[in-house]
Amino acid sequence: MAAERVLVGGWYGAGNLGDEMLLDLFIRWCREQGAEPTAISIDAPATRRLHGIAAVDIFDLDGVLGAMRDADLFALGGGGLLQTHHNFTLGALYDFTAADIGSYVRPMLMARQLGVPTLFWAQGLGPLEGDEPRAVVRDLLSWVGHASLRDEDSLALVRELGCERAFPVAPDPAWAWPLPDTVARAPGGARRIAIVPRSWDTAPAWSDHFLGALRHRLAPGEASIVWMVSQANAVPGRASDDLDFIRSMMERLGGEYEQSLEIQTSPSDWASTLAGCDAAIVMRMHAQVLALRLGLPVLAIEYDPKMAVVSSDAGLEDAHRISVGSPPEAWEHHLADWLSAPAMAAASPSPAVAALASRALVHRGVLHAALAAAHPGRGTQASWRSEGVDWIGAWRRAALEAELARTRVRMAELSQRLGDAEAELARLRGP
Repeated sequence: MAAERVLVGGWYGAGNLGDEMLLDLFIRWCREQGAEPTAISIDAPATRRLHGIAAVDIFDLDGVLGAMRDADLFALGGGGLLQTHHNFTLGALYDFTAADIGSYVRPMLMARQLGVPTLFWAQGLGPLEGDEPRAVVRDLLSWVGHASLRDEDSLALVRELGCERAFPVAPDPAWAWPLPDTVARAPGGARRIAIVPRSWDTAPAWSDHFLGALRHRLAPGEASIVWMVSQANAVPGRASDDLDFIRSMMERLGGEYEQSLEIQTSPSDWASTLAGCDAAIVMRMHAQVLALRLGLPVLAIEYDPKMAVVSSDAGLEDAHRISVGSPPEAWEHHLADWLSAPAMAAASPSPAVAALASRALVHRGVLHAALAAAHPGRGTQASWRSEGVDWIGAWRRAALEAELARTRVRMAELSQRLGDAEAELARLRGP
């Protein structure tokens, strides 16, 4: 009998198009086998509303521990989670509230300690710079139960880390995400060009170069610009959205252009809005996947190797791909070519895209195999393991130490106030 209860962790709750697509697909494929997922989320109420499943807060130790004890399987959900674009330190593994890439690793360590079977699902690894992140991932790969990777670069990194296990490699599961009933593009009128941008600190001048080229190559009235938000939920202290950055780009482009802002929280609504456009300029990988699957003419702004992999796999012309760090003249050249009549001709999904959708189902098979191997009612350990690190104990100690530190601060403040009051009382009593 297959697993019935699955706990899944990932970058859920931020309204990120790709991660919410992956969670939606994970839920569908679990339910095909009679399993029901619970998600670890940075905004658990938002995840409950969007997906209709149970969710626990990523920094709630007792909540995650309770869900883990109930789970027959823990899965680290798909996406490029383990990377060093953001902080990834060994020290953060010992603090359950640390907002670090370690947030994704800690539940894996908890599952191992409790004896819960694990799945490392549809992962895109890297970049991994520095000894500590590499050591953590190397250790994880040595003991994780089932696993699949989403590209050959990730497999190459696995081999570089010294892991020789056989991991299935297949395109991102989003290639197999079921497209909703889409909105047909309306005939006539100005072309609707979707733009899906993001800020990127490594190449901060890219938006100025892009907007300058767009103004030179696209006259006002020649097209309607549809700005689409790919990360829509700001969670204070945890996640930012794309809204302020996109609004600044709209303002800089200028009021003479017809512009609109689309904010969708559901992947299905997002895909339907994109389907109502005639072309797409994308700087988010899963927006790139959706646009290619819809057969739109695509200009890919590649800020990360994962987008370059998608472009190559889908057979996107080099002229319709540009690196985010390109000089202004390259932006002018690429936009001019892409906006030309042949490039904007009606398109349809290529055979390469159909093949990617078929190959992506490998991840479905890996998930189903992990569910079949993780039996319900297997029970978890009643006590900590004797060997290795007691991660849960370490997290509890860290939480207690943090509370003790806060209590000491409050006591110091009360002591100061008491001293001030005694001094004021002495002053009022006089000599």
